[in-house]
Amino acid sequence: MPCKACEQRRQKALETRRKFRDEKVARLTKGCDEGDADACRTLRSLLGSEKYDRENRFRSELHWRA
Repeated sequence: MPCKACEQRRQKALETRRKFRDEKVARLTKGCDEGDADACRTLRSLLGSEKYDRENRFRSELHWRA
């Protein structure tokens, strides 16, 4: 079990990553709405990998614990 300070650092890092990811999705969505094909492709790829991660999270957590 990690120490309290380590857990706080980990939580802060996760929040920072989520914030940057949300900003990136917003930027790509805006670009896609304006007709940028590259932004649409990148957004689909990003959201597709996110869906895959959500569906396979349990399997990866089992692997991580082993």
